[in-house]
Amino acid sequence: MSSVVPDTNITMKCHHGQEGTTQAIWWFNDQILYGGNKFLPEEIGFKNVRGTVTNSTTSFLEVESIKVQNEGNYTCAFGQESIVTYVVKLQRTGGRNETHVIHGANISMSCRTERETTLTPIWYFNNFVMSGEDSFRPGDIGLKNVRIDPNKAFLYVESFSTQNEGNYRCFLGEKQASNYHLKSTRKDNVILGIIIALRYS
Repeated sequence: MSSVVPDTNITMKCHHGQEGTTQAIWWFNDQILYGGNKFLPEEIGFKNVRGTVTNSTTSFLEVESIKVQNEGNYTCAFGQESIVTYVVKLQRTGGRNETHVIHGANISMSCRTERETTLTPIWYFNNFVMSGEDSFRPGDIGLKNVRIDPNKAFLYVESFSTQNEGNYRCFLGEKQASNYHLKSTRKDNVILGIIIALRYS
């Protein structure tokens, strides 16, 4: 089961190892959710879900700003063969706000603000400064797979591992704008398949 922070975006992947003529079909709790142009998510009331097909073996399902109504089982099948099932559940408030990230996943985090600001975001990892001045870089504290975009609003982690576990905070001036506590987990402890993106907006 994957525990997801409310209002985040997730992407689920379905891959079939062999070329074929059968198109991927995504199901949500035993209802057909997406199947190319034949079935679209909005037909069963999901306006924040979008499916894409890249080729005859691969399909993606994206959920934007995930809500309670998006909780449930997402299954992808090619013909009669079920390929992958994602069990998605929202994190509930209370206790430490810890997000479990599948080992090897790529994620991004944003420095959130309710209105326009001229302040430069400053990112911290376990109280170590990672940005804010040109002299600071994630690599300076050993995080070689972390990068921050030029305007410092987004922080990206490629191929998340145990070294990336910890607390990520972003400040705008004296105000904390974002706070993420991330922990690595193996995919067989969470769900089959890989969540390839976990974007905070």
